[in-house]
Amino acid sequence: MLLNALRDDAEQRTTHRIRSCLNLIGLDPMITSKQITCLMRLSRRNDLAFLWFLWEMHYKTPKPGPYSVNEQLICSAISHLDTITTLRELDKILPNGHPNKQK
Repeated sequence: MLLNALRDDAEQRTTHRIRSCLNLIGLDPMITSKQITCLMRLSRRNDLAFLWFLWEMHYKTPKPGPYSVNEQLICSAISHLDTITTLRELDKILPNGHPNKQK
């Protein structure tokens, strides 16, 4: 969904689709359209990069410690987008499982 929103908003020079996605994630306070446009350019239509830059530039807490709610939401969204790719890559490098021996 975010990937399509990035593509469409970039092509039409708008931000309302991305803003809708960020609302669905639950981020509060919402960043401005100007900030979204900057993130769109930086991420080059890559949804994972967009979320990473969003976190780094607007929601990352300055001191180490517990993550804020916004940081947790962004990290969860990144994890959700990257899970399938991670599992595929792990399948390539991990040995095959052994069948269970039942008595």
